[in-house]
Amino acid sequence: MGLRGMTSRPGNAPATAAAGRGASSEGWEEVFRLNYARLVRAAWLLSGSQDVAEDVVQDVFVKMLRTDTVPNDASHYIHKAVVNRVRSWQRRQILERRHAPGRPLVQAPPEVYGLWSFLQTLSVRQRTAVVLRYYCDLPLAEVAQLMGCRAGTVSVLIRRALERARQTKEAFEQ
Repeated sequence: MGLRGMTSRPGNAPATAAAGRGASSEGWEEVFRLNYARLVRAAWLLSGSQDVAEDVVQDVFVKMLRTDTVPNDASHYIHKAVVNRVRSWQRRQILERRHAPGRPLVQAPPEVYGLWSFLQTLSVRQRTAVVLRYYCDLPLAEVAQLMGCRAGTVSVLIRRALERARQTKEAFEQ
């Protein structure tokens, strides 16, 4: 009784080779160790906040530990869950700003200020595509799958973002 791409976790089955895919809490711990830092950095670039990034990634892992189904490709599944959770946080931030206009925006740490200020000029979809493609170094097809769109759409989003980067650089150099 599983969803496509998911396998049920039997109540008292011994940990086997499936543990490497995350079929037990030990498997999830391994997935956590292997992916945590990379996911936090990606979430940081998408959200602009180290605190939010850590919270999002930890929440996703806690939710995964509580489920009785395990994805066949746990790393990909968690990556998508983190991207979706950051999207939800961004939508919530937009609503909060709309209803509380005097509230200050999230401040980026000094070491990523230049990159974050540029990423802020992009749409949420462009920013997500750029971070997943270049920062997370994911193939175009996987970025498209994570974003829930076609690879051609991702290519257009990235091309427009890079064009904006070129225009910004040229304006800065003049």
